[in-house]
Amino acid sequence: MHVLANVDEDSYSPQTDIKMGDHPVVWVNEQKKARNVYFLMGHSNRLFESEDFKTMFANAIIWAGNK
Repeated sequence: MHVLANVDEDSYSPQTDIKMGDHPVVWVNEQKKARNVYFLMGHSNRLFESEDFKTMFANAIIWAGNK
């Protein structure tokens, strides 16, 4: 697995003393024959209001389709 993005626990709001380590949220698995992009960004419809997320999602579709 190749991690493309992760979450910094120090950015959590509200702050918490519970630390669980690395939190990858976007990754690809280059060991698979097909191109796969995994997003672990939650379940909120508000993601599709974010221009950054929509750009990332569109780029992932383009990348996966260009094999």
